[in-house]
This record gives sequence, structure tokens and C-alpha cells, in this order.
Amino acid sequence: MRVRTPSGGLHVWYRTGAPTYLCSTGSSSGRALAWQVDVRAAGGYIIAPGTQTNAGTYSVLGSCRHPAPLPDWLAQELTRTGHLATAAPEQAAAHNLVPPRARQAVLSVGGGRTAVARALDTVLAEVLACASVPEGAGFTGKLNRAAYTAGGLIASGHLQEDQAEQLLTQAAAHARPGQDRRCAQIIRNGLIAGARRPLTPQGRT
Repeated sequence: MRVRTPSGGLHVWYRTGAPTYLCSTGSSSGRALAWQVDVRAAGGYIIAPGTQTNAGTYSVLGSCRHPAPLPDWLAQELTRTGHLATAAPEQAAAHNLVPPRARQAVLSVGGGRTAVARALDTVLAEVLACASVPEGAGFTGKLNRAAYTAGGLIASGHLQEDQAEQLLTQAAAHARPGQDRRCAQIIRNGLIAGARRPLTPQGRT
């Protein structure tokens, strides 16, 4: 099924079962199917045909009203370009999604599994877990809280700013691919606000 967007773009819908595929953006330097070709699969979302916005209506092209099965050639390309998931998002516990670098960045300063390390784990896991909930996950608030926490850790010397930005950006891209500009602004605002109140094992100062 093909859907024309109000801006003139084209969405092509396919039906899949197992295996599970991952999202990507066509401008990514990492996983990408093709230049300017975004993929929305597990953890992603797309506007349904018939939806009306201020810009216009998402309209189905032609007479087809049901997505066709994913073609074999496209399944092979998705696998070749790294879109094949090893496990469905809901099968992974949120704490297992936290990048190891996040823990190491804090532990290298704190010298142990401190309260601030656990705090960083928790807020990053909340952001990453939004990947399995396309809408209604409270993503903006969770990303802002994670950035606020990281800003406090930076201010107290428990985390480097470049490390924090990298970790937050990676987590946001995993949860909401294709929303880089929006996520960058949320991260920047959260870091600035958090830096005003340094975070230590004893809490905020």
C-alpha cells in the first residue's frame, strides 16, 4: 500500500510477521537501507492514511487498501543493512538496554556501583524502553529527566559533558529514530537545567 504525505513524500506499507526488523533513517551514518529512505518497524510509528493535519491529508494512492507481504528481496536488503533484530523490544528488560559505556563513565569516577551510577542507569533505561511504545510513553519527559540527571552528574564531576551528550543522543535515537533535531533540543535544555544543581550520592545540592 502506498500513501502520499502532505509534503509530497511517499510511504510504502508492507505486512511482516517474524522476524522482527529495526527502525532507521536514510540520513544515518550507521544503519540505513538507502539514502533518504527511512524504515519504520519495531519501536517506530507512522501516520495512518486518511489522517488530516494542518499541512494536509495522508492519502492512499491507487485502489490497494491493505499492505502486501514484505517482498523477499526487501527482506534480504533489510537483513544485509543491519535491520534484523536479534530479539523483539518487549523481550528485553529495560536495564539490559543501558549502554555499558554509561555505567563505565560513572564508575570510572565514582570508584564503585554508587547511587549516581544507578540513577544514570535508571533514567537511560526509561528512555530506551520507549522504543517498544510508539506513542503515549512519555518520551519527552523521560528524555528530559535523563538529561537533567546527566547535567547534575556533569556539574558534580561524575560525568564528562561529551560522554553525556553521546549517551543521551544514542538512547534518544534508539527510542525515536528520525527525530534528531527535536531530541537534541530536549537534551540541551535538560543538561543546562541539571547543571544548575549538581548531583552527588547524597542527592542534589
